[in-house]
Amino acid sequence: MAGACLADLLAPAIAQAKEGTIVTRSQADVTSEKLPELKDAPGFADVFLIDDKPPAAGARVRQIALAATLDHLIHAGRPSCSMREDCSTRRRQLRASRR
Repeated sequence: MAGACLADLLAPAIAQAKEGTIVTRSQADVTSEKLPELKDAPGFADVFLIDDKPPAAGARVRQIALAATLDHLIHAGRPSCSMREDCSTRRRQLRASRR
């Protein structure tokens, strides 16, 4: 995806996180089975439980915090290519001046 911007790359993941995924039978079973071990793990309940309970098969689990984090990356972003190029050029200039 040469030339694709970060927003284009992350848009499907953001949409999926907002829309959620359907819980499979195996996910429902494993979440219920492992709940005693995982319920106190930081972030587990927010991501994998619905109203502090394991979701039933067929329920929709949304990851709103993940969507918000990805959206933040788009807007807070990483340095642009031109900024990185400018920094690389400046580093080379500084190294050359030390010789």
